[in-house]
Amino acid sequence: MNNDLIVVAVNHNIQRGLHYEVVFKGNNINSNFDDTSVSHLSEWIDTLGEESAKAQNLKQSITSYKKLIDERNDDKIYIIVKTDDYNDHNWIAVGFVRLGTKDLWFADRDNTNLRQFCNCFCILDFYVRNQRQGLGYFLISLVMKSVSTPAAQFAYDRPTKAMLTFLDKHFGLSRPLPQHNHFIIFENFF
Repeated sequence: MNNDLIVVAVNHNIQRGLHYEVVFKGNNINSNFDDTSVSHLSEWIDTLGEESAKAQNLKQSITSYKKLIDERNDDKIYIIVKTDDYNDHNWIAVGFVRLGTKDLWFADRDNTNLRQFCNCFCILDFYVRNQRQGLGYFLISLVMKSVSTPAAQFAYDRPTKAMLTFLDKHFGLSRPLPQHNHFIIFENFF
């Protein structure tokens, strides 16, 4: 299933500028993800960000190439791309996860303990075009593996009902703890 996929991790910082790294390459990929392919990154990020906003009924996109390079953050966007069925040198972006770290305060289920977590991994945005094909699970699992952090140890920024269902189905996260800062964590977080 994943033999025609590549996952590219993209981030930006002041010292290095734009940086990308291929973190997964399927067995059937005959061409390389090169500088020509990189020229599509901004278009892919903007387009998928807009589609994500529309799917979440947001007034504007929360993920864009401009935000990635302009904001002072350490966000990383993992983009899943596949080869075009007719031309294996043509790439089509099919989804992304935006990962960041934040210093956040979280309360337990009873709202009795408030604790600060520094550099907490956060899923800030997530979108896959063709759902129910395993691509979302594959992408999220790859992100979790790359940062050596299980699903229960992430904070999720304003997850949709569909995202909560996805997390329950694939990772057994069924008891969300909504927070005052609009993030959702799960009981296993503490």
